[in-house]
Amino acid sequence: LLLAAAPPRTRSTKAQLRGDAAAAVAAAATDIDVDVEACAGAAGGESGTCAWVDGEEGDLADGEFGEMMDAAEVAAMRGAVKDAMAHAWDGYVRYAWGADELMPHAAAARNWTSTRSLGLTIVDSLDTLHLMGMHAEFAAGLAWVRKNLGFKTNVFVNVFEISIRCLGGLLSAYYLSGDPTLVEKARDLGTRLLPAFEESRTGVPYSDVNLRTGSAEAGSSDSSLSEATSVQLEFKYLANATGDARFAVEAERAMDAVWRAAGKLPGSVKHVLPLFLSPTTGTFKNGVVSLGARGDSYYEYLLKQYLLTGKTEQRYRDAYLKAVDAIAEHLVSKTKHELLSFVGELPATNLPSGVTAKMDHLVCFLPGTLALGYMHGVGHDDEHLERQLALARELAETCYLLYSSTPTGLAPEIAHFETAERGKPKKGIATAHPDIYIKSSDAHYILRPEVVESLYLLHAATGDGRYRRYGWRIFQAIEEHCRVPSGGYAGVANVLSANRPGRRDSMETFFTGETLKYLYLLFSDGAVDLTQTVFTTEAHLLPVIPPAS
Repeated sequence: LLLAAAPPRTRSTKAQLRGDAAAAVAAAATDIDVDVEACAGAAGGESGTCAWVDGEEGDLADGEFGEMMDAAEVAAMRGAVKDAMAHAWDGYVRYAWGADELMPHAAAARNWTSTRSLGLTIVDSLDTLHLMGMHAEFAAGLAWVRKNLGFKTNVFVNVFEISIRCLGGLLSAYYLSGDPTLVEKARDLGTRLLPAFEESRTGVPYSDVNLRTGSAEAGSSDSSLSEATSVQLEFKYLANATGDARFAVEAERAMDAVWRAAGKLPGSVKHVLPLFLSPTTGTFKNGVVSLGARGDSYYEYLLKQYLLTGKTEQRYRDAYLKAVDAIAEHLVSKTKHELLSFVGELPATNLPSGVTAKMDHLVCFLPGTLALGYMHGVGHDDEHLERQLALARELAETCYLLYSSTPTGLAPEIAHFETAERGKPKKGIATAHPDIYIKSSDAHYILRPEVVESLYLLHAATGDGRYRRYGWRIFQAIEEHCRVPSGGYAGVANVLSANRPGRRDSMETFFTGETLKYLYLLFSDGAVDLTQTVFTTEAHLLPVIPPAS
């Protein structure tokens, strides 16, 4: 399936990614299917051009967020996001060029390791620059990669983090540009990461590997669920692009090992898994079950592995549907006052009634994943698909409220909820919403992308104008509280204080790699064809691998 090297891009009949990034941006600016006469009539004869998302008038809710959107307004929103990307990139170039991250307030650089930089902001941002038509910036980043990026360094790296940011970034930029240097760099990195898989006798990969020596280890004796199961898109496309089957073989071996371990878990809860398992024993530790940190992208990649390989690997479709049903049965709960839906956590698979009323910001990837499954018809039947979409909408509303209920308009890292069963959370600080509480230790915001990712995918799935409005309000809050005048963006320490939110002096690479990319695409129609491409968990765009490959 994965051996034949695919060309670096695919075609589609709709406006999508094209060979020239300028064409993609131009398409995004003009492909808002507008019937001017009908639109003017719908607006009561008022002058001006308006746009229903995806050219359809259906599925828009009543009230503020269900209104028609003026095409010029949408274009202005898209332009503002592009300007934000230029401001972020300018700060990085000025104060941290070649380093892993920018510290905007200090106007300084920071690297992930003490030995050398991997240029993570550059690599993580290349496809965003390409999609936005920022040609000079993309060329500068590519030149740095060609000249400076190397991996022969005596340092342990986390396989998951380096794979999703660096390997995925190189592969996506290769797909978009076709530059052969990028895939050769990706091959070198992938080869250096392979010992994490090959040295495991159980098939569960080690979490960390030394890039020079190939020595592999588990950073804390165990690997997390995400670490073991969320590099598969990157490794499978690398196998396809290079013709080296080892990458796909080891990725599949890891999935087999995780599923073997899952079959041995005690208790009645199946198909949602604990967060940690051992590369040494090949078994899970029967601890917390969560769709937050260290577990989230396992569920995302069940669906996306099915989509990446042209919907040919039925076992991923089956596993995804079982997981979706288990999430709905065991983890989804309601708040006390306004019956908001949220995804809680279980203390273990043998404690099915112990859902805790807390949810990480990271969990807000789920509405988007459910919407993507809906778009691709991945369900038991039509009724099941509609239930998936309904749950996606409900969860997206809760995720947006995490932002709109705070004085800053920014969401916390973790939210807590009042429920009928558990009452108010201990040490929780009230927000503007009666059901949502934030603990002081969780009140920071670090420029995370998950909510705007889901808004983009729900907008693509439904054509509901509210998701653009939600995204715009989030973007405005980021501009107000996170923009650093000298260049770049930084998170805040306390979303509950509009006057003194405090500083977190880091521009995470996922801000330019994911958050701004998804915001830009939210205000762009047709820039990406979601039937022919798949986003990785770091928002890197990969082409669907033809079944004949």
